[in-house]
Amino acid sequence: MKKLFPAICMTLLAAALLGTSTFAWFSMNTQVTATGMQVTAKTDTTYLLISETNSSAEAIQTENATTVALTVSDDQAKVYPCAPALNDTEVGYLTVASGHKTVDGADITTAGEKVTSATTADTVTNWYTANAAAPGASTIKADTARQLTSFAGYVIKKTVHLTVAKGANPANNLSVTAAFTKKGDGSNISAAKVLVTTSDGGIAILDSTTTTNTEEIKGGNTNLTDSTVLTVNIYIYYDGNNEAVNTNNAANLAGATVALTFNVDAVPAA
Repeated sequence: MKKLFPAICMTLLAAALLGTSTFAWFSMNTQVTATGMQVTAKTDTTYLLISETNSSAEAIQTENATTVALTVSDDQAKVYPCAPALNDTEVGYLTVASGHKTVDGADITTAGEKVTSATTADTVTNWYTANAAAPGASTIKADTARQLTSFAGYVIKKTVHLTVAKGANPANNLSVTAAFTKKGDGSNISAAKVLVTTSDGGIAILDSTTTTNTEEIKGGNTNLTDSTVLTVNIYIYYDGNNEAVNTNNAANLAGATVALTFNVDAVPAA
């Protein structure tokens, strides 16, 4: 019994420690490590052209590419969980008391607002991070929520530009399909999210709950011609609201790939 009692105590201690290691959001600011992350953006038709480096129609047409590999360094891929403010409750986390608040040494004077467009999505202070209410809790501890002051360390942002081939019919009805692939046993990428916005007002959020999923991202649905360009911003983040965020697997995004495919409809000639 003298030998058995300490063994029982150690088992109970191990169980107690395990019980404090899983929670939505996080209590230890654990980074998600996505070493070797690959991100590609491509078009589903040969006349819809895409570029990361060029932003004028003529230059994109000269490049004549339908697929671009968006480079994500290992350093960029180490991110902390965060989220854009998508509802009134989350906007409430971004209030400013007494005219200002200090976050990470920065003086924030503007309250955050709901992310509904390219402009609001690109405003860093409309994104937030937070801790769990308690170890094992699935709810946020509201007084720990704070606005981001930089995407660095939280969001992987990439920008591409779309136009159509010289002489091609105009295009509209833009949609985007995202395919998420995990690499490595034990990886959990269900919390991986991609927010996509367009310069004409389109916005969509895609995740890895299905192998592929397609979202309309038409925005104003302005016809894209061979002399115009649509700018598309891509924000990749690890959503702290997802139950997969915990100390056991927050760092298990290693080698994930995200493939985005853009598609349009050709506008028939008059």
